[in-house]
Amino acid sequence: MRSKKMRISFFEEFTTPENLEKLELVKFKTKVYIAAYELSEFKRLKELLYEYELVYWPVLKKREGYWISPFSKRSALCRILEEVRHEPVHLMLDLEHPIFAPWLYITQISNFLRNKSYISNFIAERKGETTLVELTGNRHKLEFLGLSYESKKANMAKMFYTSLIKGTRKRKEKYLRKICVDGVKEYGSRFRIGLGCITKGISRLEPILPPEELAIDLEIAEESGVQEAIIYRLGGLNEEYIKVIYK
Repeated sequence: MRSKKMRISFFEEFTTPENLEKLELVKFKTKVYIAAYELSEFKRLKELLYEYELVYWPVLKKREGYWISPFSKRSALCRILEEVRHEPVHLMLDLEHPIFAPWLYITQISNFLRNKSYISNFIAERKGETTLVELTGNRHKLEFLGLSYESKKANMAKMFYTSLIKGTRKRKEKYLRKICVDGVKEYGSRFRIGLGCITKGISRLEPILPPEELAIDLEIAEESGVQEAIIYRLGGLNEEYIKVIYK
């Protein structure tokens, strides 16, 4: 049986009945980070899945940038964040480039600094629990691009999907361990690690992580002192993955 020291949670980007039904396989207390285009949509899902702990993961329309960044369309960014500013929900901000709308790099360049400041102030001023999900890579570069923000209270989650990373398995494991150890050292109990991918995402191009490799990634995270691992994503869950999670 898996140690209870590290919590296992899931991202779910597509809230279809088929994907949400995968929760029936989960026999332990879990948390689900639910993507939704607006707060009302998330609240409906929260009522439906009242027995689970859900986190609101707001996403924009693809043409607006989809993820949160200073290059997101300003009106959409303000719309999605203002409606949750004073809401007592656990909020997750997925900080990534607007790769589905590359024209935003041009149309929003005049708003870049204003948007970056807006996101930073929102994070600092929000009183509800907030989790920031970031890419791995050079911290200074991510901060410059508005994809990383300093916070003394927000949870910090690093996406490290070994199925997407090039290199030998040994190199990936070494890098994952370093990210986990450094993250725990810097953020303590506020640090989380995103693992996967166990099914495809929005781009439909993601390679799938075999169950035996997920088991190793989970073991590395737990050994490093990480208190929560978030698997991308719930819809890919099956009996094979459940077995390695419990081992």
